[in-house]
Order: sequence, then C-alpha cells, then structure tokens
Amino acid sequence: MEGIRALQNWAKKFDTQRGWDAVLPSDTAVHLMEEAGEVARELLRLGGYKPMEKGRSAVRDELGAELADILFLCAKLANQYKIDLAGAVAQKIAVNERRFPPGAGKSEMRRYFAAKKVDWERLRRGSVRRGRPTHLTF
Repeated sequence: MEGIRALQNWAKKFDTQRGWDAVLPSDTAVHLMEEAGEVARELLRLGGYKPMEKGRSAVRDELGAELADILFLCAKLANQYKIDLAGAVAQKIAVNERRFPPGAGKSEMRRYFAAKKVDWERLRRGSVRRGRPTHLTF
C-alpha cells in the first residue's frame, strides 16, 4: 500500500504547487469520468469495435496512460476529502476477500461467458482460439 500512499502524497504536492488543489471535488469527479471515457475508447480499439489508427502496442500504451490518469484523479479526490486511500484500499481488500472466497465466482463467470457465447471450460483450458472475443486477447 506504500505505492498508493506515495501516489496520494505526490498528487497533493503536484496540485498544491500549481494551485490546482482549489478545484472543486465535483469538477475532479467530472474529470475522472472524462478519463474513464478515454479508457473506454482505447478498450473499444483493442476490442476491434473502433478502428486502430496506431499499432496495438501504441494503443496499449495509451490505455496505460489513461488508467494512470484515473489513478491520479482518484488520489486527488481522496486528498480533497482527506481520505487515506491506502487504508481504504486495504480495508476494501479485506472485505472482498471475505465476501468472495476463492472459487466463489465460477457460476457467475459461466453465466457471463454463456451470454457472450464463449465456452467457459474451453476458454479456461486455453483451447478457444478461433472466434474468441478480441477483448480476451492480451
């Protein structure tokens, strides 16, 4: 969690040095949604729904940059409300570990892949190649 704490500290210093710490939290949230839209755009490109003007590697790099923007804005929003993001993440991890023990999601994933018309067992074995949804290609 030290990485999260370091990010939050950096975000505070970065914003303070530029006067951006005066931005309203509601505007930070809107900016966060804008960045989420940019993540969605890159996912649509990687999934084949939108054309890829650049190569796959460049699109993945852009996706990484957009995800980093989201992390930064989450740290900024946490700072605006004086939330210890590392502590909140640690608490949420503990909750999710109790709520979703290993193997708990198998039936949900079977239902999900059935709706996507993908054979769950063949996918788990790695034998689904042709016709595999491109969003599952990494």
